[in-house]
Amino acid sequence: MVDTHDVLAAIGPRPTLVVSGTEDKYSRDAGQVVARVAGDFITELRVERGYALDQGRFDAIVEWIVGGVSHQ
Repeated sequence: MVDTHDVLAAIGPRPTLVVSGTEDKYSRDAGQVVARVAGDFITELRVERGYALDQGRFDAIVEWIVGGVSHQ
């Protein structure tokens, strides 16, 4: 069985953005999952909301992508 932290570890060292909401029942443990991998290739965005993609989260994702492209 492969767990989420195993997938994240396998992605490294490629830059990875993990986006989760504290009120999302499916990502309640996202902080623990990211901490278990503990790689500097992971950027975590944890918001005090649920699952839905709102404008603030969308803008943060775009900013992360654009910032990563400009650093290559």
